[in-house]
Amino acid sequence: MLLATVKGRPEALAINLAVLRSLTRAEYSPEVLGHFALASQHYAHFTSPIRRYADLTIHRLLDSYLIAREKAAHTGGRKKRKLELDDVVPYDELVELGRHISFTERRAEAAERELRQVKILELLKGHIGDEYMGVVTGIANFGIFIQLDTWLADGVIRYEDLMDDWWDVDTRSGIIRGERTGKQIGIGDVVKVIIVTVDIARRELSLAISEHLGRPGGIALAVLAKPKPHKGGSGGGRGKKPEARGNAKSKIQKPRGGDTRRNQASKGRGKRK
Repeated sequence: MLLATVKGRPEALAINLAVLRSLTRAEYSPEVLGHFALASQHYAHFTSPIRRYADLTIHRLLDSYLIAREKAAHTGGRKKRKLELDDVVPYDELVELGRHISFTERRAEAAERELRQVKILELLKGHIGDEYMGVVTGIANFGIFIQLDTWLADGVIRYEDLMDDWWDVDTRSGIIRGERTGKQIGIGDVVKVIIVTVDIARRELSLAISEHLGRPGGIALAVLAKPKPHKGGSGGGRGKKPEARGNAKSKIQKPRGGDTRRNQASKGRGKRK
């Protein structure tokens, strides 16, 4: 129902990814658990042509089972019993094999993601200062995350680089509010952003909002001051980076021409990890 509601909208990808990440990751195991999405009591991971070791394992088990059943069919004088999985391969051996496959699969996925991120950042180093459409995909205690529509790459805007305002950060609801300007930015909002810096070593893409378009078909346009791209580090001499907060709400101020300071009345200070 939720995915159908956002289908075709700019925030659809962010919400689809959030739903996907909330699901429990699949584990390879010989335990008979069925398949929830297929509403099937019996399920085996099997693709053709063979692409993964799990598929090859299923092929080998089927082959061994058919050979064992053929041998059992030619044994006479005794009552035939049903072949069990342990008659083909020890169950404990399959449990250990499943754990190994699950681990190596996740390690390969992590390597693939990191390589893709590095290549995209290398590409974007030649596009500093360019403007792109994006969608707010996350709210953190140190900044907001934007996904560029063109490259499907995530960048960050730290609060000291986001207008001259005190920002009330609510990570639970995914919204930040400016106390001085009254502006509100939340997950799913469409924005235009400028690429400010690219740090390949830190795997970080720093952005700046040039225009806040709000929710599609809803909030009126709210144009923000268009910042000039920094030269050098992501801070660009615009104040020190804020510390991460331990609580859900925090307030950050970037005075005009001054250092970035936190609201001293805020509680729950913590050091950034």
